[in-house]
Amino acid sequence: MEKENILECGRDGLYQLKEELRQLEDCKGELMQREQEEQRLERELERKEKSIQEEIQLEVRKRENEIGMSYDEQINRFKARKKKVQAKKDKSKSIRISERILLETSELAEENRKLNEEIKAALQEGGISKAYNNRLYYALFAPKGLSDIGIIMLTAVLLAVALPKLLLFAFFSKAGSILTVLIYLIVWVVFGGLYYLVFARTKAKNGKAIANGKEIRYRMRKNAARIRHIKKEIRQDRDESQYDLDGFNEEIKEFEEKINELAKQKAEALAVLRNTTSHLITEGVHARHAEGLAELREEFRAVYEENKRMEDQVNEMTMYMANTYELYLGKSCMNVSA
Repeated sequence: MEKENILECGRDGLYQLKEELRQLEDCKGELMQREQEEQRLERELERKEKSIQEEIQLEVRKRENEIGMSYDEQINRFKARKKKVQAKKDKSKSIRISERILLETSELAEENRKLNEEIKAALQEGGISKAYNNRLYYALFAPKGLSDIGIIMLTAVLLAVALPKLLLFAFFSKAGSILTVLIYLIVWVVFGGLYYLVFARTKAKNGKAIANGKEIRYRMRKNAARIRHIKKEIRQDRDESQYDLDGFNEEIKEFEEKINELAKQKAEALAVLRNTTSHLITEGVHARHAEGLAELREEFRAVYEENKRMEDQVNEMTMYMANTYELYLGKSCMNVSA
């Protein structure tokens, strides 16, 4: 229809306008539906491409896990064997250390045994029971050194303070001040009497034997300290050459070399997978989905091109209607129901 004033065209012109408006609305409706189809195909294409990438990543991770498990199985087997050899070595070393300690402390241990026999003989000769040949007795009745003073103070606190309190708590929880004082006095008198009785039967009876035993025990304590020092030095000695452990060390070293070599091979295999095999995996996955992906892309492209053509057509019709009719009638009259 040539561009002319619609107001001069009469009823036929209005029928023509109405038909052209209907055609424009039909084109717009069809374009809207096709645009929705285009969006659907675009989402489906994105999902398909994402699914392919996830399948590639899953396949690569699966291969990595398979390779890792194969190497880890061998590595763990060698680690277990190394652990067994290490346990045998530690046991053998412990035996050798015990033998060395026994050898290097044998003279001191033998001297202490003889000194202990001397004490027993001296006490027996003096008519004193060998039951008194212990650390507590000599600390209380023949102290020598700060350690014995510490034993005396601890014993005094336990018997003079702690024991009465324990008795009061256990049997006389509601005792008054008089009974409390009485309990303390009884405990002190009992243990004071026992102390005097033991003193009378031992040190007062034969002080020379006790003094001799005191000196001998002091020598034994010095020997024991030297034995502890020797043991500590031997256990801290890092030189294993004297324990005949070369066979174990060589076997452990062999296992460590195998473990390190397998770890290196594992890293190289994973590097090959990431740098080379992963590309082959990618190509394989793309090949499996190539036909379906190509069809989907072609379908999307066809819809896209058709929508582009229809959009140009709708724009052309819209501009034609604006220049031919809307210019004279106004926008409010440009619909089929008007």
